[in-house]
Amino acid sequence: MRGTILFLCFVFSLGALCLSAYACSNQYYTDIPNFVLSLVGICATLIVGISVVDIFSVHHMFEKNEKKMKEFGESIAELSKLEGDVRKLRKQSNILFHHAWGLSFSEKQPYAALVEFWEAFQLAVESDDIRRAKSCLENADITVKDIINRKENNKELDTPEKNKLPTVIPDAMKDSIVFIAFKEEIEELIKNIRKTIGQ
Repeated sequence: MRGTILFLCFVFSLGALCLSAYACSNQYYTDIPNFVLSLVGICATLIVGISVVDIFSVHHMFEKNEKKMKEFGESIAELSKLEGDVRKLRKQSNILFHHAWGLSFSEKQPYAALVEFWEAFQLAVESDDIRRAKSCLENADITVKDIINRKENNKELDTPEKNKLPTVIPDAMKDSIVFIAFKEEIEELIKNIRKTIGQ
């Protein structure tokens, strides 16, 4: 585009120069005003042409910058989405980590297992992950029943970390969709946990 405009300006300037030369050659004598007017015409054509080229250049530069800003905005949006995905994956991996620890502790250290299951359950509640929350809740319930059974039969148990065991339902959890879905099971679990530690 710029090359075309420059070419047209050159053609118009050349045309103005030729017309000026023709006007001067058709007269018997060349007077200074005609010559000056011819030069002014040539200069005006060049100035207008260069100005037009500059305007188009600036417009083109703005378009390029706008395109780059748009691409930059899209990149930021993609990065934000990736950050959200990474955060979600981190939470899911933490849920799985605590759940796996709970399963590994469940046979010999049921109280420690219960702490891990509850931790995994809370993370699942934060993520609104109903499937994993259900699995953690079921394992926690099985573990509590196992603790009650062991106590009744005077079997060996690990020492409970009372400050880590859930004895009340946190207020932040009560608005969660997961809590609403498993409200009765959670309340029953908390009641049984309090029973096992004598509260």
